[in-house]
Order: sequence, then C-alpha cells, then structure tokens
Amino acid sequence: MAPVRAALNLILENHNPYPAVVMDGNWNMLMANQSQQQFLIQIAGNKPLPTNNILEAVFSEDGFRPYIANWEEVASHLLRRLRKQVLAYSNPQQEALYKRLLGMSPPQNWPQPDKSGDDGPMLTVDFKIGEHTLSLFSTLSQFGTALDIGMQELLIESYFPANDFSKQFFSELSREASD
Repeated sequence: MAPVRAALNLILENHNPYPAVVMDGNWNMLMANQSQQQFLIQIAGNKPLPTNNILEAVFSEDGFRPYIANWEEVASHLLRRLRKQVLAYSNPQQEALYKRLLGMSPPQNWPQPDKSGDDGPMLTVDFKIGEHTLSLFSTLSQFGTALDIGMQELLIESYFPANDFSKQFFSELSREASD
C-alpha cells in the first residue's frame, strides 16, 4: 500500500490551498490535507470533532451542523445518497450509519428533494465562519483500476470554492500557514 499512500498524499498536497480528504467507503476520514486541517481549526477552533465519520460530523451539534448555513438541504441530500447506497449494496456498516443519522434529528422532509428550481448545477455546502459564509462544492474520486477491496472503497473528496470570497479565504489561509 506504500505506492497508494504516496499517490494519495500527492493528490491531497496538490489540492492545497483547498480542502481535501480521503475517506473509506463508510465515510470515515482517513487522511486530510493541510488546508482541510486549517479549515477545521477555523470552524471549530482547537475542539476536536466528535467523530472521524464525515456524515456523523455533518449531523452532530458538536460537529459541523451549527456551522452549515444550508444544513437542511445538505443533510437531506446526504441522507438520500446514503439510503441509495444502503439499498444498492446492503453494507451492514452503511446501514448502521444510516440508522444513526436518522436518530440525529434529520430534516423533516429529507426524503423529498427540493423542487424550488433555485438549485444550481450542484449542491454547495455553505459554512458560516463569523459573519462570513464560505460556499464550497466537492468532487469524489476513486481508484478506477483497484483490484483490492480496500482500495476500491477509498474516496477522495476534493472541495472547491463556489465564489470569489471563498477562493480568497482559502488563498489567505494558505499564505498564513506558510508564514
């Protein structure tokens, strides 16, 4: 796995100044780039996340939930996505995660996508930091030729700024880290 770890580190490093993480198939964060680590400090200070699971952190009052301005939209989308995974793959760990999230006060109408027509081409996650809001969207990548089940489940989530303010925020955060 040394070449795989080196490739993952290279991908994460090259995505700076924007956040990126490596997760397993059950949404557990395994690795994070410097920008992701700095971003977590900006959001929650030195308080550690209550879990290493990205979805549980989104739903947790001690995690990302209080900092996501469009939490109901994001949480609903993630629950619908996880439900599809559970139905498609019958993974007991994903099913247990799904049940835990349902017990964490999900949005009331989460099964129904918003039909407002105001959505853009993709979902953004809008983080509140002080009086400012950072708007990010993400991409998921995985190894396309993996023969090992552990490698097949690895996901790289790369975040990108959805507006100029967010782009400037991460550029400045990166400059501060290198000083």
